[in-house]
Amino acid sequence: MGIIGHIAVLIFAVIVVVIVGILLVIETFGTVDYLTDKAPWLRKILERRSAPGVLILVVILLLAGNGYELLIKELPDVPVLPKMPAPRAPEILPCKIQVVSQTAPKTASQENPSEKPCPPPQTITKTIGQVNPEQIQLEKLIEANRTLPKGDRDRLAEAFFSFAQIQDQANALWGKANRGGAQLRQARSNGTFLKDFDKLKKDFRDIESSAKDYEKAFSQEREKWKYYQPQISYIFGDNPDNNALIIRNAIDEYSSFLDDWGRIQNKEDQKIQELFLFEEPRFQDTINRFLFWKRDCDRRLGEMKSSIQ
Repeated sequence: MGIIGHIAVLIFAVIVVVIVGILLVIETFGTVDYLTDKAPWLRKILERRSAPGVLILVVILLLAGNGYELLIKELPDVPVLPKMPAPRAPEILPCKIQVVSQTAPKTASQENPSEKPCPPPQTITKTIGQVNPEQIQLEKLIEANRTLPKGDRDRLAEAFFSFAQIQDQANALWGKANRGGAQLRQARSNGTFLKDFDKLKKDFRDIESSAKDYEKAFSQEREKWKYYQPQISYIFGDNPDNNALIIRNAIDEYSSFLDDWGRIQNKEDQKIQELFLFEEPRFQDTINRFLFWKRDCDRRLGEMKSSIQ
C-alpha cells in the first residue's frame, strides 16, 4: 500500500508539471505574438535559420519578466517607519538643604535664586477606618448626661461620688495585698521567714477579709444606682464582678501555697526555699492586673464626672 501511494503522488506531480509547462508555452506564444505585432522587426529575426535560438532567448527573457512582475505585484513595498525623536530627560535642578537661624543674616548662597531649597518630603498617609466602641459609647453618654434634668444630674453626681469612694476602697485593698507580698519577700531575704512564718501567714490571710468587704460594697453600690446602668457599664467595664474578685482569688491561691509549703519538713533546704521564686511573681502579676483595671475605671469615672459639670 505504501508503494502504491508513492507512485500515485509521483504521477500527480508529473501531471501538474506537464500542465504548468503547457500553460507556460501557451503564455509564451501569446506573448511572442503580442511582441511581433508591436515590433515587426522581431518577426523578421524569427524567420531566419537561427530563429530557434533567438526564440529560446526571448522565452527566457519573458519568463524572467513574468517572475519579476509577479514579485512586484505580490510583495508590496515595506513602509518606512517615521523617525520619532526620543523624549527629553527630565531636568533635575540641584537643591540645597539650608538651616537658617532666626538671628543669623542671609548668606550669598541663600539669596542665590539658582540654588532652590529642597521641597519637603511628601508623606502619603493612609487612613484605616477603625471604630473604637469605647469612644462611641462615651460620646453617647456625654450627650445623654447633658440632656438630663437637674434633679437627675444631681442624683447622678451623687452616684459618681459613691463610685469614687468604692475606688478608694479598691486602691486600699490593692495596697494591702501588695504590702503583704512584700513582707513575705522581705522576711525570706532577711532570714526571719521560718521564725515568723505562722504570723506572716495569718496577716496575709487577713487581707482576704478586706477583699470580701470591698466586693460586698462594690456590689451594693452598683445595685443602689442600677437605674444608671449605661453609666455603670461604661465606668466598670463588661465584667465587673470577676474583676472585683481578682485580689481575693490571688490571696486564696497564695495562702493555699503557704499552707502546703508549711507542711514540708526540711524547710531550710535551699531548693525548698526556691519554690517561692515561682509563686511570688505570679501573685504580683495577678494583683497588678487588678490595679490596671481599677485605673481604667478611675479614668472612665473622671470622664463621666466631667460630662455633668
